[in-house]
Order: sequence, then C-alpha cells, then structure tokens
Amino acid sequence: MKSEEELSAEEVGGKWGYVGEDGAWVIEPQFKDAFDFLDGRGWVKDDSGKWGCIDLSGEWMIEPRFDDVWCWNHDEGITHVRVGAKRGLINKEGQWIVEPTFDDLTWFHGGMALALVDRKWGVIDTSGAWITKPEWYFVEITADMRVRASEGGLDDVWRYFDRTGKEIDAAT
Repeated sequence: MKSEEELSAEEVGGKWGYVGEDGAWVIEPQFKDAFDFLDGRGWVKDDSGKWGCIDLSGEWMIEPRFDDVWCWNHDEGITHVRVGAKRGLINKEGQWIVEPTFDDLTWFHGGMALALVDRKWGVIDTSGAWITKPEWYFVEITADMRVRASEGGLDDVWRYFDRTGKEIDAAT
C-alpha cells in the first residue's frame, strides 16, 4: 500500500481519484471531489454529493453522510462537518463530538474555536464544551491564548477571559 505522501488527488473527466508518484492510478477516479490525504485519511464526495472518508486503499472509513467537510484539524484530531445548515464536530472515527448545532465554526487554535449560534459568538474547547457562551457580537482568541469579547461594536468595551472562561483583567 502506498503512503499518503506518495498519493495526490487528481481529476480526470469530472471524476477524482488518487495517483502515485509514478503517475499511475492507485485509487481509480470515481468521486465527485476529493482532498489530499492527511493522517492516512482522504475526504471524498460520492455521487450523491455527500462527503465521506477513505483509507489509502480506497475503502470507506467513514461512510458518506456529510454535506460539507473541513479537513482534519491535524493537531486536534477532529474535523468540522456540515449537515443541512448546521455544523458539528467529529473525531477521526466519524463519531460525533458535537452533533450539528452551530451556525458557524472556526478552526481550532490551541484547543479553542469560535462557534456561532443565533448570530452570537462564543468559544468552545475540543470536547464542544463552552468556554464562553454564545453571547458576543465580536470574539477572538488572542495570540497569547486569551479570549477577547465585545457585546457591541468594535469600539465597545472588550472583556477578557482565560482558557477556562474566567473573566480576567486585560493586562493579565
């Protein structure tokens, strides 16, 4: 079996498959879309338009059931998926960490991600637990891994929280 570094997603005639370094097909073109492999897993879209995940031999690891996917967050071992209009989180086995309840999600950074529910943002950890509840119009994770949030406009007062959701002084 080839390693993921030896395979690349290629499209021919409207179908996607994977070729080896020698240019020969390792996984024949059969998918509507495909991402390159990461951690031995490749996201592909089947003829029904649903995304699933295959292994390096082309066998399904996660059956196609998602309307959209965001490739693995390598450091966290999870990915965002969309079912209908909502987004959720799954682990590498395709099991739900958080079923689709979010209107939007960002990438995880240091174990935290921004999550949108009913037009307000909050911050979740990799288990999907709220660090700060979705009650903010603006929120960000700072370079020093604090959460900065505002209830109003960008010129409004900003409040700061640590990684546990405890409010802290901006200078801390």
